[in-house]
Amino acid sequence: QAIDMWSFGCIMYELHTGDPIFNGSSEQDQLFKISEVCGMPPDHMLNNGKKTANYFTRPSRDQPYSRVPAKKEYRPVGSRKLSDMLGTHTGGPGGRRLNEPNHTPADYERFENLLRRCLEIDPLKRITAREAIDHEFLRSSSRTTVPPAVAPAHPPAHSAGPSVSDPDKEDDKRAAIALKGSHADVPSVS
Repeated sequence: QAIDMWSFGCIMYELHTGDPIFNGSSEQDQLFKISEVCGMPPDHMLNNGKKTANYFTRPSRDQPYSRVPAKKEYRPVGSRKLSDMLGTHTGGPGGRRLNEPNHTPADYERFENLLRRCLEIDPLKRITAREAIDHEFLRSSSRTTVPPAVAPAHPPAHSAGPSVSDPDKEDDKRAAIALKGSHADVPSVS
């Protein structure tokens, strides 16, 4: 079962900051907000997108795509920095977590790296669930106790879960448990 890593990244950001990362009022607004943070979608996506012409243009095939003109003013493509949005070096969003345990700049750098990999606009380059479960941020966070409601100490006897002797299936199960419930949508240009 595929895990939607884009949604996982959006949800992690919102849970930490209290604000949606790409709060668009329309498909165009959301795509342009995504491009402010993540840059332009790659040509292979735009060349094959059914709605590309609604949102992106280019004068000729040998020139790069750009956003179509919009009524609303947007920041330049790729100019909005995730580190500023998270407060990576300033104590978290709005400095609210300054000097709190587990909120050091190094902790935020690990979190930012995971978010950046989840929010890779090219799905071919985006982090997988298996890679995420092994990411330094989640590994360093795994020292905390997981509530029993999320990971029961003793699975039900009728469980058909993977056996301990199959590490690949066990990793998949851990990834699914860790990432379960991420259903936010990302607009596509296809």
